[in-house]
Amino acid sequence: MTKPGDTVVVESGTYIAETNGAALNITTSGTASAPITYQAAQGATPIIEVPAGAWAGILEYASNIIVNGFLVKGNAPNVTLSYAQSQDKNLHNPTTSADGIDVGYVGDPNTPNHVIIENNTVQNMPGGGIVATYSD
Repeated sequence: MTKPGDTVVVESGTYIAETNGAALNITTSGTASAPITYQAAQGATPIIEVPAGAWAGILEYASNIIVNGFLVKGNAPNVTLSYAQSQDKNLHNPTTSADGIDVGYVGDPNTPNHVIIENNTVQNMPGGGIVATYSD
């Protein structure tokens, strides 16, 4: 369990998002003077893969957070044009709507704030790359 001021150092490796979830769920807030940092180890490249059926690589629902140095890879190259078109109005399908790094969500009673997303690469997401909803 993290607490304000902690730094979570992530080594190289491939971390796979769970079906209907994410690889990393951030729910504990830091403070203005002691943010919680999630970062790649020096020289490391942690890869977060978001397969079909997962909603995001990183779901961030907390405040005073820093996310630094991840490569988030989506499943968009495996989604056919005809399937994507058939799901055009279906926002409840993670295969065509997943995000790379998602801050906040519709209806979140605790608006995330003071979140820093830096030095990350997000690619091939079928929804959004880095998304901030109901946050400031």
